[in-house]
Amino acid sequence: MSPAQKPVPTSVTAPTTTSSQASPPAGHTLSATGSGTKAGSNTHELAATETRLSINKTFRDNAAPAQGVVLMTGIDLTIQAAAVAACANSILADGTIADQPVCPVSAVIFLHADGSIEATWGKSYTSKDVQAGKLKRVVIDNCRNFNPLSPEGVHLLVRHLTQQMALFVIVNYRDLKRDDAIAALADLSAEAEKLGALVVIYVQHTKKDDVTWLRKYGAVSVEVRKCEPGPGAFVAVVLDNLTLASDHMQGIGRVTVEAFREPDGVWSYRREPFIADRAVIRLAWYLAWERVKLRDIAKIVGLAASNISRGFQPLLIQPKNAVGLAPPPDWRIRWEGSFDLNSGNADVKREPADVPSNGAAPQDTSQEKIDTGFTSSVNVKTEPAKPRMPTDARPNRLP
Repeated sequence: MSPAQKPVPTSVTAPTTTSSQASPPAGHTLSATGSGTKAGSNTHELAATETRLSINKTFRDNAAPAQGVVLMTGIDLTIQAAAVAACANSILADGTIADQPVCPVSAVIFLHADGSIEATWGKSYTSKDVQAGKLKRVVIDNCRNFNPLSPEGVHLLVRHLTQQMALFVIVNYRDLKRDDAIAALADLSAEAEKLGALVVIYVQHTKKDDVTWLRKYGAVSVEVRKCEPGPGAFVAVVLDNLTLASDHMQGIGRVTVEAFREPDGVWSYRREPFIADRAVIRLAWYLAWERVKLRDIAKIVGLAASNISRGFQPLLIQPKNAVGLAPPPDWRIRWEGSFDLNSGNADVKREPADVPSNGAAPQDTSQEKIDTGFTSSVNVKTEPAKPRMPTDARPNRLP
């Protein structure tokens, strides 16, 4: 880093002073899910809604808004810009980071070196919420590689930190010196907490790097990874809030964020509780929650029933769950353009197939086995053998 570092902000509208209110965890609103919903299923949906609202209320009542340092760690460089933009959008639009409420924030500042690849974040994946006078880019002159966790970097960050601000920076793990980084995190945490602000540090690392030691020095620690986007989405990321690991079983702290490119060229974001990395397994989960039989789900999504069962096995929350996790209200509208949701009689509500605790996949009963040992795709009717007539009862034959 050059000793002379004069911050030169680009010409962006001055930040507004409106603060956002913290929102409930992702996917907190439930409603009827479309053509597959029948009157008899209202009890099922209402019970899920009441359970979900109760869990979310308990969480909100006990979760204090976070302030200070937020650490984001990610391996995949291709989703870095999308993940940072999704996090900035969530802070401004919802007042949360991966379900964790944060202190009120009215503006986002992205601090980066002049000509660095991180500068592309300010030009791509920026949503309407961030662009509307709330984003400010600050370029560090005469600097090609900015390390925010060095003594010089801390000094520069503190100079730009003000109340109700979220200050974003990106650093590569290979540039960190452990002792300097620990001291820097302590100083930044103290200053941000004093001002009621956030310092969001995205640490880009490799699979071989051990970043666990960093997590103890942040108020919030989020792990970022790529997942398969659903219909219409350009990219999707999973924000895994490790600070809320004890709440993951309740569907809190693991969020899927999908980015959509609108016709006018700007980006919008959709978030929901994380269910599965594969989009088709998420669709199968929605159908199973609506009590569609496994064999009918297989017809709709185009996978073998056994493959769907294996896809459900590692999921933390199953379709038939006790925490009120349900599909998004508009999931049918979104997916019906890519799949024939009625091809497997999806309008008929049935009990979902539960995955046994021993890991055995549910049996596909669409085929019937007969005594020969072969599998037949049609029902085989067997009739009892006719009794043979005794010899002495047979008619006499002519000689």
